[in-house]
Amino acid sequence: MKQTLITFKYSLLNYAIITLPVIAVPIMYSYSLQLAVGFGIIAWLVYTIIFLLIKSSRFNLDLKWLILILAVPIGVAFAYSLIGVFGVWKNVWNAGWLMLFPLAAVVAGWIGLHRTRTIIDEHFNPTSQEYLID
Repeated sequence: MKQTLITFKYSLLNYAIITLPVIAVPIMYSYSLQLAVGFGIIAWLVYTIIFLLIKSSRFNLDLKWLILILAVPIGVAFAYSLIGVFGVWKNVWNAGWLMLFPLAAVVAGWIGLHRTRTIIDEHFNPTSQEYLID
């Protein structure tokens, strides 16, 4: 789970950098970062559940990575839809140009995933001690 927290940390940092042009409207930038942190935790939970499910599976490394890459937009979509469920923002899926924010979150998640690739590969490595049978 530590690996997914590191990925989440990098993803939040990347999101803050990707959405930096919005700082022209400081209140919107601040609000988007607050939503990214608050609802990003939900996306992180979805990602972590998927990570834990595939960690001990017998899938090959490429398939595990494909599943993790797909887990990022799944987690973001789930968290983004909960923004509407909790009433923070109505009609979140009809937000027009504001749909760029979840796109930025997905891209930031993929960058964060790539930055932690070596850490995650160590846990998916079939030659690690936890997979050896005596």
